[in-house]
Amino acid sequence: MLDLKRPELCTRSTPPTSYGDGVSRSLAALALLSLACGGGGLPDDIPEDCGALLDGRLVFQMESGVNGTCQSIGQQLLVIQSLFEAQFGLVEQPWTVLVETMDHVHSQADVNYGGWTDFVTHRISLSQYRIRQLYGHELFHAQLGPESSSHGEPSWCAALSPWELANGLEDERAYLHCTAN
Repeated sequence: MLDLKRPELCTRSTPPTSYGDGVSRSLAALALLSLACGGGGLPDDIPEDCGALLDGRLVFQMESGVNGTCQSIGQQLLVIQSLFEAQFGLVEQPWTVLVETMDHVHSQADVNYGGWTDFVTHRISLSQYRIRQLYGHELFHAQLGPESSSHGEPSWCAALSPWELANGLEDERAYLHCTAN
């Protein structure tokens, strides 16, 4: 089990780096992933630190046992985050994204979640099985702030849900209680 009360065990300091704009930024970020993920030697209960991406706004970690490499999982995150930010703007605060091995990364009131945004620790937790479906949803939480936990803002149905559908991501209309316009 991860000891997330001791964040100093979970990250190595990686200074933010400027990559420029557009495609060169994404390619540079993927190159950083390749270089930063030599891997090996970490105890099982400490996530592998895959490096800082997107000008230091994203620190990406993987729990031991995740199916994939820093490069392959990081590429999935970068593609979704690039699509998200092209539509909704930058996610300003620095966030740590932890990809976990379990189907559910958080439980609350007998409900299990495959993705969770923690505003206290600035951590987005994602099941390795739900990255494509839920990363955009969790980024939207990060952008809207703690009050978004109830999904009560009209923008969930008016903006996020159509964007998810247009990009082949999760169809959350039922979950968000969206009504047809």
